[in-house]
Amino acid sequence: MGLSLLAVGFVLWTVEHRRKTQLLCFKVPDMMCLGGCGSTIERTLLQLKHVSNVSLDIEKKHVFLQVDEGFESQLAVDAMNQVGFESYLA
Repeated sequence: MGLSLLAVGFVLWTVEHRRKTQLLCFKVPDMMCLGGCGSTIERTLLQLKHVSNVSLDIEKKHVFLQVDEGFESQLAVDAMNQVGFESYLA
């Protein structure tokens, strides 16, 4: 079992911001590279309110979001769909 599977849904306490965050993992089957696909997805997701970090695993086609607890995952799915990438919560 990889780190990504263990981290999904893990609630973190961010001391410097005094808020609870969670790590969400999305599968993005059509994500092929960091340059075009990855940068578009990262830029799009970082514009969403309550998203504090985005990391990508191109090989596994996973996108990890650090978000405030209570963030609606459908917002991220909708944002990725709007820029041409089908995705779902992994």
